[in-house]
Amino acid sequence: MFHVMLILISLVFLVIIGSILLFGLILVMAGILGGATVTALIKNKIVKYLLFIACCILLLVGSFCAIPLICMFLGFSSEIITIISAFILISIGILSIVGIIISKSIGKKIGRVISIVAFSIAGSIAFVIIGSLALVIMM
Repeated sequence: MFHVMLILISLVFLVIIGSILLFGLILVMAGILGGATVTALIKNKIVKYLLFIACCILLLVGSFCAIPLICMFLGFSSEIITIISAFILISIGILSIVGIIISKSIGKKIGRVISIVAFSIAGSIAFVIIGSLALVIMM
């Protein structure tokens, strides 16, 4: 029974790591394909910019999920993983701020409110994670 528990725990751990890595890679692919689709099909410049920023945020979220696992498998130190994660989160925050600024020029009120709320949620999550990452670094 002890051997079964050793194998079961390691399998559960591998499934968790695999699902996080797969989620990150799927978000990266969605960001790339979405960005290419936006540049090819959308004619309105404001909508094109906003959708392109949203696809860039998707790409960065996917990178945030995948990069720590990839760095761990490549044998990088934890300081490099922390620096890369902080850079990705700062980029998400900056893109969210740019998205909020561009969203203010949307003509319809409901579209303006929805886009500002969506970019605000993405930016606030990124800045909260940056704050917790800073606390971890300080300890």
